[in-house]
Amino acid sequence: MHMFCYQCQETGEGKGCTHTGECGKSEEVANLQDLLIYALKGIGILNDALVNTGGAIDRKIGMFVCHALFTTVTNTNFDPDRLHGVIARALAIKREIRARHADQLKGHGDFSARQDESATKDRALPEDEYVIWDSNDRAEIVKKAYEVACSPPRTRISARFAR
Repeated sequence: MHMFCYQCQETGEGKGCTHTGECGKSEEVANLQDLLIYALKGIGILNDALVNTGGAIDRKIGMFVCHALFTTVTNTNFDPDRLHGVIARALAIKREIRARHADQLKGHGDFSARQDESATKDRALPEDEYVIWDSNDRAEIVKKAYEVACSPPRTRISARFAR
């Protein structure tokens, strides 16, 4: 089992659930929720890059992000199939924003971009795992969910600074 959830007041001994949520959340759902947050971080990074090139954030994307965040709130929905659908939409939105960003750089977007090489390099998309990762394969999505799943905070912090 690979689960760590400390999202609600029902967490085991107030420290987090590690096998099955006290609220009934399964390991699979906890990990898919973590992957959804991971994908939303990618949307945020991409939107920031788009705004930095003169583009505007689409209101529908903002509404989706709000809806997706609510999907991760405890006891709202523990249906893995529904979460897969929300993750698929998040990944599709990332693709849309990447395409819009590319149009911005070509001068076909919401503004006329400068075409000199240095301006294009400065406006390149961040090469960040949140931005780059994408999949349409359900098995790959589940695998990634287990890779990005939350760890207890102490473990996560010590792993970052253990170098």
